[in-house]
Amino acid sequence: MKISSKTILLSSALINSLFIISCGTTNNTKAITEIKETAPTVEKKLESPYQIYSEKVNKLVLTASGPKETVKNNAFNTAFTVNVKDLNGNPVENLDLAMVYPAEKKDGQIVFETINVKTTSDGSYSFESPIPTSSYDSEISFYPAGDLTDEKIAALAKEKSVNLPYKVQTNLKSAGGVIAVVDFNQNGKALTSNPVSSSKMLMSLMKLGFTRIGNIDLTSAVIAENEEKIYKGAKDMVGNASKYIIFGTIKVTSIENTETGVTCTLNAKIKCMDLLTKEITFVKEEKVAVTEKSEWAALESARKTMSENLSIAIKYGI
Repeated sequence: MKISSKTILLSSALINSLFIISCGTTNNTKAITEIKETAPTVEKKLESPYQIYSEKVNKLVLTASGPKETVKNNAFNTAFTVNVKDLNGNPVENLDLAMVYPAEKKDGQIVFETINVKTTSDGSYSFESPIPTSSYDSEISFYPAGDLTDEKIAALAKEKSVNLPYKVQTNLKSAGGVIAVVDFNQNGKALTSNPVSSSKMLMSLMKLGFTRIGNIDLTSAVIAENEEKIYKGAKDMVGNASKYIIFGTIKVTSIENTETGVTCTLNAKIKCMDLLTKEITFVKEEKVAVTEKSEWAALESARKTMSENLSIAIKYGI
């Protein structure tokens, strides 16, 4: 077969063209590969535990209702109930909640218990409190469960919580008791001849319904904070006629002149002892600051306010 020179040239040109195209394609592929390899990797940012908790709880609306106060050793008349709905008003079922309530008292102080619960199909949870065997002036709280070791989660949980009064009056209003509270003046000296605060507390407690209650003088034992002597002194004076003794000190911590008058600040440390068991059933520290036109008026008003505050605390504390 005879092949012309034109045919050879055409074939050579075709081969060269294909070679160029092939090389170009290879180079482009390599360039694309290099772009892919050198392009920055976009990583999805993980949400923090706080963000996850926040997204969940900010879509919730919590409301609560509860019973009226009761008396120690008597049941509440209804349950403590929390209701949870979403922002559209629909009940939120099977939501993890934490509930905190006063479980008991130890050495006169409230011990709280936290339990985890879930909402029912109607978005509610009801807590039937055990019969309280102590008196309380406290609260029961419900909030969306979360890791409270995270400070931000703890702060948001507190913000979203709903609280109900958990109030239990003492059952000792008519049991009989005595008061031995010692006043101190602004110089730190005990007032041994005029139990002003004891008398004011007596009047305040009687207004709250306490009966068979009176003052006794145990100044030296109270100043020494000797609870054994306080117990023995009370038993020597009243025998078994009284079931408890309220004792402690109220001190003047400062008297200051201000632009509006004279401000008197008092600090109280009060306890209650069961005269049958020697058990300390109530511990209270209270601070009061009152401003009046004169020093005498400020001191008198501060002692009155202090006695009223302590009496209410005793009503729900002993």
